Amino acid sequence: MKRRIIALVLTVFLGAGAGHIYLREFLKGALLVGANFALAISLVLRASGDTSFDGMSPMEAVREFMMTYSNKMVWHDAAIAAILAYAIVDVWRMSAYETKESNSKQ
Repeated sequence: MKRRIIALVLTVFLGAGAGHIYLREFLKGALLVGANFALAISLVLRASGDTSFDGMSPMEAVREFMMTYSNKMVWHDAAIAAILAYAIVDVWRMSAYETKESNSKQ
């Protein structure tokens, strides 16, 4: 039960893949971290190519960015939320299976 809680806390606070790595599911954890990283990079690349933010103060640039990319960011947010939801459910399921397996051995 303790490993389940730790894995869930790691997933929620550090992101998708952290709990999997804690549970020694390295490939699945790396894939989830990579998916989050790819989504973040795609958003950064989309915004960095826009030169309309040059010469603005940081607050103006953030405001303009939010107005320009708010619809496009919804899809990134939905994808990141879906990955995180999958990671949380999968960590819970994996740790529950691990708990049942260890109880049956005793």
